[in-house]
Amino acid sequence: FQIIKILRNTMKNLLTITILSLVLFFACQKEKSNEEQKAPEEITSTFDSTALATTSIDESEDQSFFFSYKFAAGESFKYRLTTISERKQSITADSTMTDNLNQTIIFIMNFKTLSLDADSVAELECTFSSVNLKANANGIAVNYQSGAKMDSTERQKFPEYESFVNNPFNLRVGKHGEIIDIYKIDKIMNKFLSMRGLLDSLTAQQKIMAQQDLTSRSIKPLLAQIFREVPEHKMAKDSTWSYKRESMPIVVFQVDYENLYKVEKLEMLGNEKLAVINGIVK
Repeated sequence: FQIIKILRNTMKNLLTITILSLVLFFACQKEKSNEEQKAPEEITSTFDSTALATTSIDESEDQSFFFSYKFAAGESFKYRLTTISERKQSITADSTMTDNLNQTIIFIMNFKTLSLDADSVAELECTFSSVNLKANANGIAVNYQSGAKMDSTERQKFPEYESFVNNPFNLRVGKHGEIIDIYKIDKIMNKFLSMRGLLDSLTAQQKIMAQQDLTSRSIKPLLAQIFREVPEHKMAKDSTWSYKRESMPIVVFQVDYENLYKVEKLEMLGNEKLAVINGIVK
C-alpha cells in the first residue's frame, strides 16, 4: 500500500520531537493522479494531503485488518517527504546568547520495485529527484533548490543534498516495513567526497566507514519515514503499538525515546479504506 504522511519531526540534536498524524493507504493506486504529473517544484509547493476528500466508513463492516506492504515487481511510485524543524537555545553566563533555527526540507523520491522474493522482501531502486531547503538561522535566510542555477561556491555549501540528487541506490524492504539493507550508494558517496575534496585522500577502509556513516546518519532515517515498521498481528480502531529507538545524543545527555502509535479512526477514499494513525514520541 501507499503511505501519505503529514509529519512534523526533528533532525538530530533537537530538544522537541513531535510527529503529527499519519494517513496510511491500504491499497496501491494504479493510476497517476494530476499531482504526479506536476514538476517537483510544483508538488513541493502545492500538494496538501490534508485535503483528501474522505467519507465515513460503514460501521456495520468488519473494521479489523492486517498491515502489509504489497509491492509488485516493475511498479514505480513517488513520495514527498517534508521535515520541519525548530530549535531554540539560550545560554546565560556573563551575558545571554540565543540561537534560533527554523528549517523545512522537502524531498521528492522516486522508487521502482526491481524484484520480489518468496518471503515478500522487495528490492527497490530509489532516486532523489528533488531537494528543497528553506531555513532561517538567527535572522539569516538560507535557501537551496536542487537543479537551480547557483555558483560553485554556493553549491559547495550543500554537498549532502547535491550528492543525493539523481544518483540512484538500492534497498531491500520487508512486507512489514523493515528496512533490511541499503546498498549501491557508491555514486552518492563519490559525489559527496568529491565536493568535500576528500575523494583522493581517504584510504579504501576510510571510504567504507564514511559510506556506512552516510547511510546510517542520513539515508536510512529518511527512508524510515517512508517505510514504517508495522505490527504483524490484527489491528482495528483504537489499536496501539510502539517501537523503542536507539538513544539520541542531545547536548550532554543521552536521551532514550519511543515511538507510540494509535489507530484513531478508519475512513474511505473512494473504494479504498484508510487508517488515520496518531503518532507521538515519548
